[in-house]
Amino acid sequence: MKKLLVIGLWIAGTYHLLQAQNLEFYGIIPMLSQTGRITNRVNYNFFISETFNLTNRVIDGISYPAKPLQLNIQPSVIYTYSPDFNMTGGFTYNYQRSNPDVPYFKEWRTWEQVVYGHRIAHGRMTHRLRYEQRFIKNENTGERPMTTRLRYQLGFNIPLEGKTLDAGEWYFNCYDEPYFTLTVPPGTTRNALYSENWLYAGIGYQTKKMGRMEVGPLLQFNVRDIEQDLRNLYLLQMAWITNFNVSLKKKTLPE
Repeated sequence: MKKLLVIGLWIAGTYHLLQAQNLEFYGIIPMLSQTGRITNRVNYNFFISETFNLTNRVIDGISYPAKPLQLNIQPSVIYTYSPDFNMTGGFTYNYQRSNPDVPYFKEWRTWEQVVYGHRIAHGRMTHRLRYEQRFIKNENTGERPMTTRLRYQLGFNIPLEGKTLDAGEWYFNCYDEPYFTLTVPPGTTRNALYSENWLYAGIGYQTKKMGRMEVGPLLQFNVRDIEQDLRNLYLLQMAWITNFNVSLKKKTLPE
């Protein structure tokens, strides 16, 4: 109960920050996460998502048209030390507009993360810590200075029918993920340490052969300029999460 109270207070605090909003946009974010086995302990993951702003708005005389805001393509390799602990390395190609009123730009990221999970009631709590190295091209100089960011995701997943999730059953999933900017390039217009937050809660369905289907509201805010003004995205997240495993012969499996 104490852990659930802490989670509730954290979410309430994040919601309070979302109310201090400056720009609001509404849209969807479809995503695909496909995981497959390489060896007994090593998996690969391919993740792709795209964020769409679905509203045409004029705010303070500036037009914000409905259009795609951000594309993420993210392959990674996962080392599973135990059912409760894994380590991952990967890279991300990010094509986005940091604000709807600026041109698109490309970003490359390399990153490393650790994930620890444990049981709580009939559900599972996960803690994910990710360290990112970001390379964003400066359009004035042509340089790509490295900046760094730390992300911590606290997640909770619980079956809605019984103690375990079986095929043909529903489940609940939620997470909160704050972003902390550790270094910024010279001349940046965003200098906040606590620079971004994603807050999500959704309902999922475990199919028999097609993996999991999940949908729910996702609230994103980020600091968009040096004055600490916020951009808030109210999105409907739609996820397809698959896990294809090929049977491997024990004799050829490296540990």
